[in-house]
Amino acid sequence: MGGMIGTMRGDRMLRTKRTVAHRGFGLKTGPTFQTGQISNLRGFAVSRDAKNAYVVDLLDDTVHRYVMPTPGDVSTMVYANDSLDVSPPFVDLTGVAISPNGDHIYVTDPNNGTRQYTMSTPHDLSTASFVGAIADDSTKDPKFSADGRKLWLLSTVSGGRIYQFNLSTPFLLSTAVSDGSLIVPNYPEFTDEITGLHVSDDGRRALLMAATDDMIWEAELVIPNDITSVVPTGYSLGISGYGNFEMFAHNDDIGRLWFIDSNAKIHQFDV
Repeated sequence: MGGMIGTMRGDRMLRTKRTVAHRGFGLKTGPTFQTGQISNLRGFAVSRDAKNAYVVDLLDDTVHRYVMPTPGDVSTMVYANDSLDVSPPFVDLTGVAISPNGDHIYVTDPNNGTRQYTMSTPHDLSTASFVGAIADDSTKDPKFSADGRKLWLLSTVSGGRIYQFNLSTPFLLSTAVSDGSLIVPNYPEFTDEITGLHVSDDGRRALLMAATDDMIWEAELVIPNDITSVVPTGYSLGISGYGNFEMFAHNDDIGRLWFIDSNAKIHQFDV
C-alpha cells in the first residue's frame, strides 16, 4: 500500500496528490467464455454464491442468466434460458446488479434511471416483478455495499462522477437518498473516467476501472463504504495486454475477477 501523507481534518484524511506509478497487484489468468446469446454486452454481475451470472444485452434491453455448475468458473457457464426484458421503459440498458441472497435484481439505463425487480424464486429471472425505481439520469452500472445500505452509480457527467446513496432499508431502492459524489477529475491518479467499480465487503478498499486507459486503480476508503472519502493507494493494474475491456466484476469470497471485452467475451482471473 502507498504511504499515508497529510493531516486529519474532521473525519477525512488529506493526502498529498502525486503521480501514481503503474504497479500491478497481481493476476493469474484463467478461462474465457463467449456469450453466444448476447450481441452487445453492456452489463455483468455474478451472484454471491458464484453459481449465477447475469449479463445485459444493450440491443434488446434484456438481462440474461447463465449458471456455473462449478461456482465462479466461466468455463462451465451454461445459458439458463432465463431472461428479463425491461423495455419499455428502458431503451439503453447499461448495468445490472444482484442482491446477495438472489431475491432482487437491479438494472440501469442512463436515460431512465435505475429499476429494482424482486424474484419470488431467488436468482430466477422468470419470477421477477417490478418493485420500484429512482430517476437518476446519466448514470449506469449499479453497485451496492455488502450490507446493502450504500448504492453507487457511475456517471459520465463533468468528466466522470460516482454518485452515492444511503438506503434506510438495505437493498430497497425506494429508500435511497443522495449522499454526495466522487468527482473523478479531482483525483489526477485516476487518469480517465471511471467505467467500473468494486468496493470490498468491509467497505475499506475500492477498485476503480478506467476502460479507456486499460487500468484498474486501487483506493482506500477512509470512512468505510463512503466513496467520497476515497484515497488512491498508488497501486494499479494494467490490463491492456488482455483485451479491450469494457467492465469488470469481482467476488471477494473466492478472490476472482471477471472482465468483459467489447466482443462480449468474459475473461476470468484470480487475484
